[in-house]
Amino acid sequence: MAIRALEDSRTKKPDDPDVLYHLGMTCAKRGDKPKAREALERALTVNPAFASAESARQPLVTVSQ
Repeated sequence: MAIRALEDSRTKKPDDPDVLYHLGMTCAKRGDKPKAREALERALTVNPAFASAESARQPLVTVSQ
């Protein structure tokens, strides 16, 4: 259910790095590495200095392997 809500939020706010970060982290926890990587990369591209940017970098490395 969380993924569905986050996907809906991403549709409404496609450039919100916080939404992208939470989507990426949720996908990573579910094992969907490609989707997690896409969301985390997009979050860091949109705003490399957003509030959770540092927290996004290590999981991005992990899902990119």
